[in-house]
Amino acid sequence: MAAIKDIIAKVVHDMSAPLAGSRKGTLSPRDSTSRKGTLSPRDFTSRKDLAALWQDICPQGTQVVDLKEGAALIHVDSSARLVHLNARHSALLKTVQAQCPQVKELKFKVGKVTP
Repeated sequence: MAAIKDIIAKVVHDMSAPLAGSRKGTLSPRDSTSRKGTLSPRDFTSRKDLAALWQDICPQGTQVVDLKEGAALIHVDSSARLVHLNARHSALLKTVQAQCPQVKELKFKVGKVTP
């Protein structure tokens, strides 16, 4: 039972660090700057472009797997992270739309995340 407590505490800590902007080079959903300066809106025509933007916003435990008709499907490595991201959904969507206006929806799903 103690091992589960340790795992949950670690997941919560890992989830909160990137979204709080406390790690160097990460973006907060409330912030649109990176360590290289201000990100500017551009035409994201592929999943690969959106995946690069998403890594700046939320670098741990998530992966963009599909971009179709304005909906981005993002795999999440745990149900705890899924709950956390769903709670921050509107802020994350606004951050993504500031850089990629054609994304109209973010869909999070527990699935395989490759490093």
